[in-house]
Amino acid sequence: MFSNFKESFKKSDGRIIPKEIVESLNKRLPDGLIYKRVANDLVVAVPSEGRAMQMSANIKIPESLRIYKPEELFDIIYRSQTELKIDKNVPVKINGIEIPLDEAALAPLLASENTEFYLQPKPFPPPHVVEFSGYGHTRSLTMQRQPLADLNKTLLKNIDNDGLQVSMTVLEDIETLQFSFNFNLQKVNSIDELLSVLLVYQAFIQGDGQVVGMRLPPSPINDVESGTLNELLTFWKKMKSVENKLGVHFSLDLPLSDEEDIWLIKLYSSFVKEVPFRENIKYTSITFDPPEDFDKDRLISQTAGFTFVQPENINLLEVDLELFAVMGVYNLRISDIIPSIKEQGKLECILENKSSQKSFRSMRYFKTYEEALEFQKNIRPLHEARDLFSIFEENK
Repeated sequence: MFSNFKESFKKSDGRIIPKEIVESLNKRLPDGLIYKRVANDLVVAVPSEGRAMQMSANIKIPESLRIYKPEELFDIIYRSQTELKIDKNVPVKINGIEIPLDEAALAPLLASENTEFYLQPKPFPPPHVVEFSGYGHTRSLTMQRQPLADLNKTLLKNIDNDGLQVSMTVLEDIETLQFSFNFNLQKVNSIDELLSVLLVYQAFIQGDGQVVGMRLPPSPINDVESGTLNELLTFWKKMKSVENKLGVHFSLDLPLSDEEDIWLIKLYSSFVKEVPFRENIKYTSITFDPPEDFDKDRLISQTAGFTFVQPENINLLEVDLELFAVMGVYNLRISDIIPSIKEQGKLECILENKSSQKSFRSMRYFKTYEEALEFQKNIRPLHEARDLFSIFEENK
């Protein structure tokens, strides 16, 4: 389970200690011990004539390791993966023969000062992949044993960069397994991956999760955590429907910005619910192309509204979208109409905001210009549009 020593000698240069040097070094040892070459440039004191070796040394045990019996030493340092420093000021005993620690192992061809010796545990076994499944999804996680200074428990955690986080504790004294599940959505890169993580997590919370085909009992969470999980699933299932409608795959780098969040909900309203959404907004002026028979005097001091189609190119979550917006702007009171200074050939409506009816804008996005023009023929849905978030919250 353990290697004898870990030395801080300089890296070997590949030279081999000559037999003559080993024989000369042996003359320094007490009767019953000889040096044995264990590497090209390292010799270790061992019993002569091939006798079994027993060794004792003074070891410094940190306070963090609670060892109550000598026989627990090797077990606890393996479980905790703790290296224990050997006191080099106290001689070691090899088969009852005392020898200074710094003479128990020598590298005569290397210049080494202040050499330290450690009792070093054998490393844990390599990690292994375990499948966690639920609600039609599977996460393959790499489970690795973790250091734990406890004689009755073994702890394993997944070490991969996955959104699902799992720890498993083996309670050896009562032969029981305990699982703990969590998630970190900042580790996911797509909506598909996010939903997979949340659904597998939910399966284990609700008692429908399986580990290598074995169903586990529920791991209940509190009401606040349960509410958060349900809200996340609702939101991202709706965003998946947006992806499906647009035929795209968004790249996630969570958390979303406020702008990204609003854009996703706008797309949900336009392409999934297929309804325009309303925004309260104040305008000071609007620039437009006047029709041939335009009479500005008919509009001045009147409450008016405009509908128009405009192209809109956006980059959302690393996806470029070329869309067409049908927009209606209503409850506008026009105080004057003048030629636009910034855009030649266009007119600018100067607006006042003293009306008791607040101005608002209604919009819906389309994939093609033809679809937008067809929708513009009937502006009633624009007049009756509801607040964006009330549309999103509908039928949760």
